[in-house]
Amino acid sequence: MDLDVVILPPKNLSATIGRRVLKVGKKVPLSLAVDSKKLFPHISLLHLKSSSAKLPAIVKLVARLAAKHRKIPLEFTSAYSGKMYFCIATTKPKQLFNLHQKIVKSISPYRTGIILLPKKPKNNLQKKYFKLYGVGNVLKYFHPHITLGHVKNPADSPEAIKLVDKYRWKRFAAQRLVITQVTKEHQVFKIIKEFYLK
Repeated sequence: MDLDVVILPPKNLSATIGRRVLKVGKKVPLSLAVDSKKLFPHISLLHLKSSSAKLPAIVKLVARLAAKHRKIPLEFTSAYSGKMYFCIATTKPKQLFNLHQKIVKSISPYRTGIILLPKKPKNNLQKKYFKLYGVGNVLKYFHPHITLGHVKNPADSPEAIKLVDKYRWKRFAAQRLVITQVTKEHQVFKIIKEFYLK
């Protein structure tokens, strides 16, 4: 099973994100929309290919980490896109990176395979990350963001970014630390266990 240990925004903010994505989708055709109903806005901390047999141990470890960390103030920065996806980035305060780092090093031993993020390692360091942690977009390559959707036509990505950047995005406290299950596009569709930072 493909898991992701994530930060979920507060529920009211998640609903706002979902509504805004659907509004973008009325002007730009989307193949995937993070609507806060079927797919949940999130900040990924660690993608993990694992199994149901290992899940109880993962739950215990994440519970311990949640009990030791305080909620983290975050701000949205700017929207950006790849070929098909568009996202909005957040700040990366030291507290968030420390939590990410501890999750990577404590949870990754429970992997059963690799997650191809990115599809190909960029360099020897990322090759090392795949070998050690089962995924490449961690530690030095950890860039906190919320994926908002995928466009049907790559030419529409700039327009999607413009629409996202027109909104005012509020600061929020990252408090919901959640073990989730994700789709093949790495989007959260199921909440397995939720914890709250202090």
